[in-house]
Amino acid sequence: MIGARRALLGRSGGSAGRQPTYFFSAAGSDANDGRSISSPKQTLAAFNALSLTPTDYVAFRGGDTFSGTMTIPNGGSALSRVIIGSYGVGKPTISAPANSNAVVANNLSYLTIKNISVTGSGTTNGDGITINNTAGAATDVTIDSCTATGFAHDGIWANVTGGSITNIAITNCTTNGNSTGAINNGCGIQLRGVYGAQISGAYSFINPLIFNCVANNNTGANGTTNWCGSGIHTAQCSGGGIFASSADNNGAGCNAGSGPSGIWISDCSAHVIQSCESSNNKTALNDGVGFDMDGGCVNCILQYSYSHGNMGAGLMCFAYSDPSFINGNLNNIIRFNVSANDANGASTIEGGVFIVSANGTPNTGFQVYGNTVFTAGSSATSACVVLGQNTGALSGTIANNIFMSRANSKLTITNGTMSGVAVTGNCWFPVANQSFSLNWAGTTYSSYSAWQTATGLEKIAGVNVGLNTDPLLCNIGYSASLASSSASQKNSFKLQPTSPCLGTGVNLLTQYSINVGGRDYFNNVAPRAVGVYDMGCAQGAAVLGPQVTATLTDNAADTTSGTTFAFGSRSWSIGTADASRIVVADVVARIAASTTVTATSLTIGGITFTLIPGSDGRQTNGGNLTTHSKWMALIPTGTTLGAASLVMSGSTVRVAMTLHSVVNADQVFPQNCNVANFTDATTGVTATGLLTCPGNGVALIGASLASVASGTPTCTPTNYTNDLAGTAFGISAYSTGTSSASGQKVYSSVWSGNTPQSASGSYAAWGPIIQ
Repeated sequence: MIGARRALLGRSGGSAGRQPTYFFSAAGSDANDGRSISSPKQTLAAFNALSLTPTDYVAFRGGDTFSGTMTIPNGGSALSRVIIGSYGVGKPTISAPANSNAVVANNLSYLTIKNISVTGSGTTNGDGITINNTAGAATDVTIDSCTATGFAHDGIWANVTGGSITNIAITNCTTNGNSTGAINNGCGIQLRGVYGAQISGAYSFINPLIFNCVANNNTGANGTTNWCGSGIHTAQCSGGGIFASSADNNGAGCNAGSGPSGIWISDCSAHVIQSCESSNNKTALNDGVGFDMDGGCVNCILQYSYSHGNMGAGLMCFAYSDPSFINGNLNNIIRFNVSANDANGASTIEGGVFIVSANGTPNTGFQVYGNTVFTAGSSATSACVVLGQNTGALSGTIANNIFMSRANSKLTITNGTMSGVAVTGNCWFPVANQSFSLNWAGTTYSSYSAWQTATGLEKIAGVNVGLNTDPLLCNIGYSASLASSSASQKNSFKLQPTSPCLGTGVNLLTQYSINVGGRDYFNNVAPRAVGVYDMGCAQGAAVLGPQVTATLTDNAADTTSGTTFAFGSRSWSIGTADASRIVVADVVARIAASTTVTATSLTIGGITFTLIPGSDGRQTNGGNLTTHSKWMALIPTGTTLGAASLVMSGSTVRVAMTLHSVVNADQVFPQNCNVANFTDATTGVTATGLLTCPGNGVALIGASLASVASGTPTCTPTNYTNDLAGTAFGISAYSTGTSSASGQKVYSSVWSGNTPQSASGSYAAWGPIIQ
C-alpha cells in the first residue's frame, strides 16, 4: 500500500527539473520584479499581491525570515502545479504574527508547499500551514519537508467545511510544540472535515496520505471543553492513511473530559495506520493514547506499528454515542502491532488493547490478531486487554496474540457479557511471578484453567488452543525504561527458537475466514507457511547471533565522599584473546535522598569512555538512592589502561565500579536485556533482584553497594556461578553462563559476616545479537 501511495504522490508532480519564476529574499526589495536571484522581492505582502499562473514556482531564500501571513493566491492545473519552495541553503521561515496563521491556501488545487519552516507565537490562536476548502472538489495538494512549531492550534491543518479534497499528501514534515493554546482539537498534524461522514457518505478527504512525518511535544493546554494536544489526527477520510510516521510526548496539558492521542483516526472508511510509532503520550486527565481508531471508523486497519510508554491505551478502537452522526465502529482490524508499557497512567482504566462500544452504539466485527502486548502499569486499572460493552453491541475476534502483564497490571478488565467476543489461540502470561488475574464478564479468575472452564474460551471443539506459559520472547524488556524505539529493542519482541508460541496459533483462514494481509510486524511472510500460524507480532523464530562472552578484568571501590573518584590503585589490563574489546565500566553510586546526582564523565588510562544511552537511572533503596550507569570504549588487545577517573555531577556517599569486556564474533555490542535493582536489606536479609535472561547465552554483570558497621561483608550470587570481589565498603560481582532457559531469573546477593546497614545495587544481563 505504501508503494501505491508513493506512486500517487509521484503523479501529483513536484519541483524536479523546474526553475523558480519568482525569488524572495530578506535582503531584496518589493520594487524588484523578483524574476531572478539578483532582483528578489522582499516581503509577504508582495507575495500575497502576486497573480500566480500554473507554471509559477516561487522560491524563498533559505535561512531568511519573512514576517506575516502568506496567503497563496492561486493554484495550478493538471498539467503544471504552483510550487512554493526555497533556494539556497536551509529552510526559509515564515514567522506568523500573534494569534495568526503562517501560511493559508483557500480552495486551491495542484499546489505544492515544500521546504518551508513556519513559526508561531504560541499565544491564544493560530495555525501553521492551513489548507482550507469551503466548496467544490479540490485535488492534489502536497506539503513536503516542512516544519511547524509554536502554534496555539495546529502545526499543519487541512480543514474542509464544504466540498472535498482528493489526494492531499503531507510528507516528510515535522511539527513540534504546537497546540499550546486553550483551543479545542489542536494537533501537530490534522485533517478534519465535515462531521458525520459515516452516515452522510460524504467524506471530506479522498485517498489522503501522511507519510514519514513527526509530531512531538504538542502539549495541549488546560481549560478546553474537548480534547487537544494530539500528535496526528485524521477525520472524515475515505481510503489512504498514515504511514511510517511518529508521535512522541504529546498531550500533557489537556485536562478535558475526552483526551488526546499520539496518532488516531475518526469517522473514516478504509483508512490505514501503518508502520508508525507512538510513544510517551500523556494527558492531564483522560486518554493519552498511543493509537486509536475512534468513533465512526469502518473497515479501517491499524497494523505493523509500535506503541510504547503511553499513559493511556496502546491500541484502541473506541465507539462513542452520537447516533445523529455515528453508526458505530464496524469491521476494524488491529494486527501485527506491539504495545509495550502502555496504560501506565493511574487515573482511569486503560489497556494495551482497548475496545469499547457505547450506549446504543455498536463496536462489532473487530479483529485483533498477531499482536504482542506487555503492560506493567502500577495501577490496578491497567490491563493487557480492556473490553467495554455498554448498551451497544460488542463483537469480534481476539486470536493469536501474546499478552503479558507485570506489577499491578491485569491480563484483562472487561465490562459486559462478552458473549459476542471469540478468544482463541492467545498466550496469557503474568511475568515476574505475578499472580494470574483475569476479569471476564464481571468475574475475576485467579487461574487460566478456571477462566477457560467457566467460559469455554481458548477452546475449539472442546480442545484447548491457548497458552498460559512464558512465550520466550528474545527479550521483552520488562523494565519500563527499556521500551524504546531502537532496532535492538524492537527485535526483542521476536520469538526464541524454542518458543511455545511457534506453530501453535489458530488457523485464522479456516477458523474465521481471516486473510492476515501477507506480512507480520517484522516484514516476514504471514502466515509463514500454509496453515502455520504463530502467536504474537513475529511469524517465525528469531535468528540469534553469536553468544556473548564477558570477561571481568578487575574491580574497585572508593569509600570517599566527593565528586571525583580516582581509583588510582588499580591497573585495568585488557585480555589477549581478541583483536579488540568493547570494554564496559559499570558504575553504581550511593547518593543522598532527594538528590539527582549522576556520573558525568569517565576516563581510564587517559581513554575517554562514552555513556551507553539509556543505561543511567536511579533506584530508591530505603532512605538512600542508588544511581547506575554504563560506559563503553573500544580498546585494543593488551592495553593497560591504568588509573580511572570518574566524575559525578555532585557529592556522593560512595561509588563502586566494575570493569569488564564484552565481545562477539562480529565485534558488535550486545543489547542490554534488563537492569535489576536490589531491594533494601537493612537487617541482613537476602537482597534480591530479577533479571530477564534470554536463552542461547547470557552474561550477568554488575556492581552493588553496601555499608557495614565493621569488617568485610561477603556476596554469594545464586542461580549463576562465580565470582565475587569486594572491599569493606563496595561489592562488585559478575557472572557469565550459557542457558537454554529464559525469562525472569532471581539473582540474589546474600550478605553475611556482618549485618549491612544498607545493601542495594543493580545487575544487568547482556544477551546475544538478535537478527
